[in-house]
Amino acid sequence: MTFNDQQGADFEAARLATLEHYDIEDTPPEEAFDRLTRLASQFLKTPMAFVSVVGKERQWFKSTAGFDRSDCAREDAFCAYNLREQKVLVVEDAAADPRFADNPLVTSEPNVRFYAGAPLVTPGGHMLGSLAVFDTKPRTLNDEQLRVLCSLRDIAMDELELRASQHTTTQILESISDAFFALDSDWNFTYLNSHAEVLLQRDKEDLLGKNVWDEFPEAVDLPFYEQYHKAVRENRNVTFEAYFPPLETWFRVNAYPFPEGLSVYFADATDEYRAREALRQRKERLSVTLHSIGDAVITTDPDGRVWDMNPVAEQLTGWAVDEAAGRNLDEVFQIHNAYSGEPVESPVEKVRAAGQIVGLANHTVLTSRDGVTYQIADSAAPMWGEAGELMGIVMVFRDVSEEYFLREQREEERQRFELALRGADLGLWDWNMNTGEVQYNERWAEMLGYDFEELEGTVDDFTSRAHPDDVDRVLEAVQQHGKGELPYIDLEFRMIAKDGSIRWILDRGKVMAWNDDGTPARAVGTHLDITERKRREKERKKREARVEALYDAMSTLAEASTQGSVARQIMHLVARTLHYPICAVRFANNGKLKPASVAPGCRDYMQMPRPVYSLDDEFGAARAFREQQSIHVPDVQIEGRAVAAGTVTARSLAYVPIPGYGVISIGAPEAESISTFDIRLVEILAQNAASVLNRIEREADLRDARDEAQEMSRLKSAFLANMSHEIRTPLTSILGFAEMLADTDLEEPYSDFVLRIQRSSNRLLETLTSVLDLSQLEAGALHLSPRAFIVNEVVEDAVQGFARTAEDKAIELTLSLPDEPVEVMLDRAALQRVVSNLVGNAVKFTSAGGVDVHLTANDEEVELRVSDTGVGISESFLPYLFDPFVQEYSGQARTFEGTGLGLAISRDLIELMQGEITVESVKGEGSTFTVRLPVDQTKDHGA
Repeated sequence: MTFNDQQGADFEAARLATLEHYDIEDTPPEEAFDRLTRLASQFLKTPMAFVSVVGKERQWFKSTAGFDRSDCAREDAFCAYNLREQKVLVVEDAAADPRFADNPLVTSEPNVRFYAGAPLVTPGGHMLGSLAVFDTKPRTLNDEQLRVLCSLRDIAMDELELRASQHTTTQILESISDAFFALDSDWNFTYLNSHAEVLLQRDKEDLLGKNVWDEFPEAVDLPFYEQYHKAVRENRNVTFEAYFPPLETWFRVNAYPFPEGLSVYFADATDEYRAREALRQRKERLSVTLHSIGDAVITTDPDGRVWDMNPVAEQLTGWAVDEAAGRNLDEVFQIHNAYSGEPVESPVEKVRAAGQIVGLANHTVLTSRDGVTYQIADSAAPMWGEAGELMGIVMVFRDVSEEYFLREQREEERQRFELALRGADLGLWDWNMNTGEVQYNERWAEMLGYDFEELEGTVDDFTSRAHPDDVDRVLEAVQQHGKGELPYIDLEFRMIAKDGSIRWILDRGKVMAWNDDGTPARAVGTHLDITERKRREKERKKREARVEALYDAMSTLAEASTQGSVARQIMHLVARTLHYPICAVRFANNGKLKPASVAPGCRDYMQMPRPVYSLDDEFGAARAFREQQSIHVPDVQIEGRAVAAGTVTARSLAYVPIPGYGVISIGAPEAESISTFDIRLVEILAQNAASVLNRIEREADLRDARDEAQEMSRLKSAFLANMSHEIRTPLTSILGFAEMLADTDLEEPYSDFVLRIQRSSNRLLETLTSVLDLSQLEAGALHLSPRAFIVNEVVEDAVQGFARTAEDKAIELTLSLPDEPVEVMLDRAALQRVVSNLVGNAVKFTSAGGVDVHLTANDEEVELRVSDTGVGISESFLPYLFDPFVQEYSGQARTFEGTGLGLAISRDLIELMQGEITVESVKGEGSTFTVRLPVDQTKDHGA
């Protein structure tokens, strides 16, 4: 798969995930969408209109007007051509459009000729489908009609967003721990969650749309009716507890009014109420006799006037007993709701009404006489006479401010913990090690593809889903931690998902509570899905192994001494190290790409012998060499043009150029089985091969020069050849692997280290090449090869190579060429070296202004002028300018990097081409180098 193919696959996966989030496919018809299709057909005057979404394999119609169809194959969907561009697609005549002429929607019912569709694009940039119109006649749309189509599309997208938000709200309501239902303004049920169904013992389908008081008539005479109406009437939240006899249940209720009705959250408080009731009854028996208990006690007469108070009550209310006696309880005992600030009903009235012990509502605050407030819990009990008459009321209450504070703190901590778990994508487990019960959160279930309700909440539930080979290891780690042998549980293991796939889990946990005998009682921990991380680690190790194997094997390539041995080594590296059965190495010679080495495995998949390609062929190998760029064919059967000559049964092919020398062909029998990473490795191999081939050529040239030179020249040539072998060979590998490292996502400072390695290695390679070239020039061993070429192209290519550097330095690089191509008979490589040296120096020494390259020609000569606005050259240094290894600045004053060989080599090359170079410069203002060369250096230009 190519990089672009991978991008497309990632985009499609994200798009389908987004479509699933909107949950629109196969949903019942909705009037909102039907109205849109009718409007589209009416306003755009087309017989057919639809709203559709494009799934993985089909296009599904949410709403249609003018034709009756639920879906069609994805490949037949017009809007499938527009998934990435996300623009309005208009097909004026589908029968005449090659993309759609054979489409079943065109060739058969509904016989579409005209199509216009506006894409449904989410805020995240994913196209779900389209709002479109069909016509059976060719036509077009004007600008106003296009605007109408887009406006209707926007409305459709708004409806989809509304549905998605409602779906999210439903998920939230289903996940809360309380039971919940919603009523409209007519007291009809509009929603119930599953917890509400359980507590009310009624199915959702039986209640939705029905009146709450009709379905639960017993509640009319209970606090439910009064409190719900109070919440709606006063437009404020109410919280209360009430008993519902038909269900024999006490409920704790929170009701919240909203403009369209009432939201009700409730929970079973029966056990809590019974416990509290038992406590109140015990207080009733004790409070009448125990005046010195730790709680505050106030007693009143039947009318609610204070009789007595104990010291704790005096402290909390701020009233002395003698001052409070005879006053109404409301004056001494001032209580209100902590949240609303509203006064709370008098305990006396509640006791008189109930005739039994009562308690205050939750969140009750007592304000003392001096303004201090206390969060209190209280109860009030009637005192009966022997004849059953009400003798008075006793109030027992206490300061629970700290308890409420701690409770709220715990709730806040719980919420923060839940948020942290969700943010970190962690599953939670809480194991009661005494009972074997385990509590999981929803994310734990989601990791394995289960719904939360499918979990049984036991240790067996976990072990049944853990990989059989890992269960003992996990349980052993738990036992070791319980014995104190491990500080905590921290291990990776496998679990089996609902669909049978294997998920890697990082489990971290700790024992949080211990039994009296020292055995663990409760452990808590988290699960993190690290499957993707493990896959990436495995892939990374695989790649590292391939890189290491290739690096080790390439040491043999550096030892090759002939072109044929280089070809054979390349073939062996690809076949044995990268394990591709198909491999061929071709070298360019006389306009042909000729096989130099072919892997034995080629016989099983390719026609033999392998053909010779012309450099002008359209086959993959020839194109890769011409373009000097790798060509990857993931699947030969679907490739739109020929890639190889003869019979080919291989499914995947790749062609990697050996810069300046030839092409490496690799292949595999399966489609899409050549990875981009392996192609990059072969590119590094090709670069190393080119360096080795270059070394072989240069070593041959050095040997020829050594044989012709004097003894001193021979010794120097031997030294330089040895330096070329001993320095260039490892340097080439350094450059190749540094380039590969640079393509990875390294973090700082390692990315900077790689950049420095590349920069220093290239500088060393440039220095080595310059020294070798200068040596050959001085020894007269460098022989030029004049041939005809267009000088305009060479100059333009050389200048273009410095465009990026000039842009980075914010200087202007301009080029002026003759209007007509100028053909010359010169050494092309020598001229390119001269132009590159002059333009490179001009860009390097210019920090502001610009560099101008000007080429002119006549029948006899060509003139190249390179001018810059750089630092310039002092008059005293001009006589030494073309001396090798000499620079105007050296030591600590040196500002610009360089070997001091570029101008010396350029001058010698120009003289070998029978030309001349001159320079004009003003220190601090800039320099102009002028090169004059004959149009044909093979002619005699002597006096």
